[in-house]
Amino acid sequence: MDNRVLPQRPTLGQLAQAKLHRPIHEASDFAVDKSRVLEALEQAGATGCTTRELMDRGGGMRPPNRIGELRNKDGIAIKTIPEGRGVYRYVLCKFLPEEKPRESDYMCRRRLEAEAAAPLFAGAVQP
Repeated sequence: MDNRVLPQRPTLGQLAQAKLHRPIHEASDFAVDKSRVLEALEQAGATGCTTRELMDRGGGMRPPNRIGELRNKDGIAIKTIPEGRGVYRYVLCKFLPEEKPRESDYMCRRRLEAEAAAPLFAGAVQP
């Protein structure tokens, strides 16, 4: 026979008296951290800032959370660049040169094959 004591479930009376969980921090508590993160990224320009640098500049304990809010709620374009070993750099996209998508090897081969098959249209550029 098992002598373990099973936890008792709360009664309806206990549930009725229970208080709702209230988070310790309100969203407004992070507004200052979010503005400091944005200010630090503006000042850093194209070099951007790592998570540690943002923390040192007053961006709070979790700058990636503030970056997420800036992206998702405020619509600010921020690029995350992995630097290895769990270190990430954040750069405002307005400071980055416009990147053209690189043609894959497969698409390059397809283009060369199409040009070889139809030399009349070899110099034509697709929109």
